[in-house]
Amino acid sequence: MDLANAWQLVCFLISKALGGLLPPAFISFGLVGASGVCVHFAVLYTAIWSGLPFATAQLISALVASAWNFGLNNSLTFRDRQLARWGILAGLAKYIAISSVGIAANVAVASATFNTFRGLVALSALAGIAVDAVWKYFMSNLLVWRQPNRTQMKTARRRGQSAVLPASQIGFTDGATPGDSGPARTLLHLRNSERKHL
Repeated sequence: MDLANAWQLVCFLISKALGGLLPPAFISFGLVGASGVCVHFAVLYTAIWSGLPFATAQLISALVASAWNFGLNNSLTFRDRQLARWGILAGLAKYIAISSVGIAANVAVASATFNTFRGLVALSALAGIAVDAVWKYFMSNLLVWRQPNRTQMKTARRRGQSAVLPASQIGFTDGATPGDSGPARTLLHLRNSERKHL
């Protein structure tokens, strides 16, 4: 099992531990976002210490964190729809374009919070990040890593073909076809083993 499959399996187990309240894909997106927050603050404080105004530093850190999150989400969260080669550049450009609204809201909300709470950098940055994160999550699913076409899946079922939803949509498949690998096959094997012992 490679690192990406191990990551998906961990997210699946976390989801199960939470009673399925949050899907594995959302947990993965959140964990990636958390790492992006670390990157964001690292760049933010470095920029501020370099003498840049807060708004400028927040803009730079938001862009860097966005690129970081895109890379990890492409490799981990949306691995079943992973962009490759030139698709990565096109996807990144699209991701930055659609998230520019979120980044603008990020900077606006963060700056307003910064001014309201008299220079509280951490609180101000988190306020901006929260707005940005919600926007990016929905737009990522809608435009960058599109959901599978359900009409095509229904057609496949009528023809007797396998039509398993991708892991990032339903939280790592409950069944596996001969070509499947990673969490889908690992979890199916575990479930079959459990059934044999019942």
